[in-house]
Amino acid sequence: MGKKYIGIVTEGIEDIAAEEVKGSIKEKRRILFEKEAKQYLTIDTVYELEEEFTFETQEDILNAVTKKKWDIVEPFRVTCRRVGNHLFTANDIEKDLGELIHEQGYVVSLKEPKTIVYVDIEEDTCRIGKLVQDDIEKRAYRVRRSSTAINASLAAAVIKIAKITSEESMLDPLCKDGVIVIEAAKQGIKKIYAADTIENNVRNAKINAKMAKVEIAWEPKEEKVDYVITNLWVPAKFEKAKQFAVSFIAKQKEKVNKKMIIITNWKGLERKMPEGLKVEEVRLVKRGEIKNYILVLGKNSS
Repeated sequence: MGKKYIGIVTEGIEDIAAEEVKGSIKEKRRILFEKEAKQYLTIDTVYELEEEFTFETQEDILNAVTKKKWDIVEPFRVTCRRVGNHLFTANDIEKDLGELIHEQGYVVSLKEPKTIVYVDIEEDTCRIGKLVQDDIEKRAYRVRRSSTAINASLAAAVIKIAKITSEESMLDPLCKDGVIVIEAAKQGIKKIYAADTIENNVRNAKINAKMAKVEIAWEPKEEKVDYVITNLWVPAKFEKAKQFAVSFIAKQKEKVNKKMIIITNWKGLERKMPEGLKVEEVRLVKRGEIKNYILVLGKNSS
């Protein structure tokens, strides 16, 4: 029987992540696939799946694996990710399961493990396997970060949603720390332009792009581009911010040949589109309690 892998992803981009690794959507925030990739763009965590079962108590979890024959390269440690209401914590699982495995003769190292036994608990479902990669969305190049920027795996998914070809051009006029344009460059897009209304954002984006070893044009010279893709964060309590957002989109409409993709925290922005733009898709994405909306906007034929 072949190996199976679980990818943990941002809620709302499961289809994009599954397509990336030629897998399938297993459930909300989880995809299933059968072959490891050299790199993961839209996935946050990957582990090899060994056990899957439902439970009611912590004892159910421990009893389910008491007689398991572990395939572990020593030393090991246990890492647990837990979502839901339970009468135990992730630390409880790490400690008790670690002791159970240790009692079978395996050496523990919390600081330098060669195998990380990964426990993925979501509500009443428990999956156990071996961690392949974690915190993938925390790119090494991102040494400067904007507080209103999106994470890198979501930025990569947005580029895939846009379906830009390597020869088409794109602009991010509110580039913040540069994550969208850098992820576009990592996917082979060649004509990439970036700008921002805040000089310090451009400075930070340039530093990140240098760390990522990608080429970005920081002073857009072309009058029009094929795609405008940006993260439009709107402090919704302020009416002037909403007015700016709508006028900003109207201005950017004049620069685009094909489509605009807007990532925003403003629920309902799609109802405020200026004349000449049509909403082709609205996609809700969630990380914990944080919600964003991906709007795919096409141009009305004149």
